[in-house]
Amino acid sequence: MRINHRLSLSLFGVIALGGCAIFQPLQKADNLSVPEMSVKDISLHADGDVMPKPSCGDSTTAHIFVSPATYDNGGAPINGIQTYADANEHDYIVHLRLLTDHGWVHPEPRHGQVTVVMACEFSAS
Repeated sequence: MRINHRLSLSLFGVIALGGCAIFQPLQKADNLSVPEMSVKDISLHADGDVMPKPSCGDSTTAHIFVSPATYDNGGAPINGIQTYADANEHDYIVHLRLLTDHGWVHPEPRHGQVTVVMACEFSAS
Protein backbone atom coordinates (compact mmCIF):
# COMPACT_ATOMS: atom_id res chain seq x y z
CA MET A 1 0.00 0.00 0.00
CA ARG A 2 1.40 3.39 -0.98
CA ILE A 3 0.82 6.48 1.11
CA ASN A 4 0.33 9.69 -0.85
CA HIS A 5 -0.17 12.00 2.08
CA ARG A 6 2.00 14.72 3.55
CA LEU A 7 5.04 13.40 5.41
CA SER A 8 5.88 15.21 8.62
CA LEU A 9 9.38 14.73 9.97
CA SER A 10 10.28 17.30 12.59
CA LEU A 11 14.03 17.24 11.95
CA PHE A 12 13.76 18.36 8.34
CA GLY A 13 13.06 21.74 6.82
CA VAL A 14 11.29 21.13 3.50
CA ILE A 15 8.49 18.59 3.17
CA ALA A 16 6.91 17.67 -0.17
CA LEU A 17 3.94 15.57 -1.27
CA GLY A 18 4.18 12.36 -3.25
CA GLY A 19 7.14 10.76 -4.98
CA CYS A 20 10.21 12.75 -4.01
CA ALA A 21 10.91 15.23 -1.26
CA ILE A 22 14.17 17.09 -0.78
CA PHE A 23 15.10 17.88 2.79
CA GLN A 24 17.37 20.81 3.44
CA PRO A 25 19.58 20.87 6.55
CA LEU A 26 18.31 22.79 9.55
CA GLN A 27 20.94 24.52 11.63
CA LYS A 28 20.33 23.37 15.22
CA ALA A 29 23.47 24.79 16.83
CA ASP A 30 27.04 25.64 15.88
CA ASN A 31 28.35 22.97 13.48
CA LEU A 32 25.27 20.74 13.93
CA SER A 33 22.93 20.13 11.00
CA VAL A 34 20.61 17.48 9.60
CA PRO A 35 21.92 15.92 6.36
CA GLU A 36 20.23 16.57 3.03
CA MET A 37 18.04 13.61 2.05
CA SER A 38 15.69 12.56 -0.73
CA VAL A 39 12.68 10.36 0.11
CA LYS A 40 12.41 7.48 -2.37
CA ASP A 41 9.35 5.64 -1.01
CA ILE A 42 6.77 5.80 1.78
CA SER A 43 4.71 2.67 2.38
CA LEU A 44 3.02 0.39 4.92
CA HIS A 45 4.44 -3.05 5.66
CA ALA A 46 3.90 -5.98 7.98
CA ASP A 47 6.41 -7.59 10.33
CA GLY A 48 8.88 -9.65 8.32
CA ASP A 49 8.31 -7.94 4.96
CA VAL A 50 11.42 -7.81 2.76
CA MET A 51 12.03 -4.62 0.80
CA PRO A 52 14.80 -3.95 -1.72
CA LYS A 53 17.11 -1.09 -0.77
CA PRO A 54 16.52 2.01 -2.89
CA SER A 55 18.84 2.81 -5.77
CA CYS A 56 20.56 5.92 -4.54
CA GLY A 57 23.39 6.31 -7.03
CA ASP A 58 26.91 7.57 -6.52
CA SER A 59 27.73 9.82 -3.55
CA THR A 60 24.54 8.85 -1.70
CA THR A 61 23.69 6.37 1.05
CA ALA A 62 20.41 4.43 1.43
CA HIS A 63 18.52 4.77 4.73
CA ILE A 64 15.32 3.30 6.16
CA PHE A 65 13.11 4.88 8.83
CA VAL A 66 10.39 2.79 10.50
CA SER A 67 7.61 3.62 12.96
CA PRO A 68 4.48 1.81 14.14
CA ALA A 69 1.39 2.66 12.06
CA THR A 70 -1.24 0.29 13.47
CA TYR A 71 -1.09 -2.43 16.10
CA ASP A 72 -3.29 -4.39 18.46
CA ASN A 73 -3.01 -7.42 20.68
CA GLY A 74 -6.60 -8.60 20.65
CA GLY A 75 -7.52 -6.33 23.54
CA ALA A 76 -4.75 -7.66 25.82
CA PRO A 77 -2.43 -5.10 27.44
CA ILE A 78 0.52 -3.79 25.40
CA ASN A 79 3.46 -2.69 27.53
CA GLY A 80 5.78 -1.62 24.71
CA ILE A 81 6.11 -1.31 20.94
CA GLN A 82 9.27 -1.64 18.87
CA THR A 83 9.91 -1.23 15.15
CA TYR A 84 13.27 -1.84 13.52
CA ALA A 85 14.80 -3.07 10.27
CA ASP A 86 17.55 -5.58 9.57
CA ALA A 87 19.66 -5.15 6.46
CA ASN A 88 21.69 -7.28 4.12
CA GLU A 89 23.53 -6.26 0.95
CA HIS A 90 20.38 -5.77 -1.15
CA ASP A 91 17.33 -5.71 1.17
CA TYR A 92 15.79 -4.41 4.37
CA ILE A 93 13.64 -6.68 6.57
CA VAL A 94 11.02 -4.71 8.52
CA HIS A 95 10.07 -5.76 12.06
CA LEU A 96 7.30 -4.87 14.50
CA ARG A 97 6.99 -6.41 17.94
CA LEU A 98 4.77 -5.80 20.94
CA LEU A 99 5.71 -6.29 24.56
CA THR A 100 2.91 -8.14 26.33
CA ASP A 101 2.56 -9.56 29.82
CA HIS A 102 4.03 -12.77 28.35
CA GLY A 103 7.03 -11.21 26.56
CA TRP A 104 7.66 -9.92 23.04
CA VAL A 105 5.32 -11.05 20.23
CA HIS A 106 5.38 -10.33 16.48
CA PRO A 107 1.82 -9.54 15.35
CA GLU A 108 0.21 -11.00 12.24
CA PRO A 109 -0.13 -8.52 9.33
CA ARG A 110 -3.81 -7.78 10.13
CA HIS A 111 -2.78 -6.83 13.71
CA GLY A 112 0.19 -4.61 12.95
CA GLN A 113 1.61 -2.39 10.22
CA VAL A 114 4.82 -0.37 10.03
CA THR A 115 5.26 2.96 8.25
CA VAL A 116 8.43 2.70 6.19
CA VAL A 117 10.28 5.68 4.73
CA MET A 118 13.15 4.88 2.34
CA ALA A 119 15.56 7.72 1.67
CA CYS A 120 18.92 8.55 0.15
CA GLU A 121 21.39 10.75 2.01
CA PHE A 122 23.59 12.99 -0.15
CA SER A 123 27.28 13.06 0.71
CA ALA A 124 28.79 16.40 1.58
CA SER A 125 30.65 17.84 -1.38
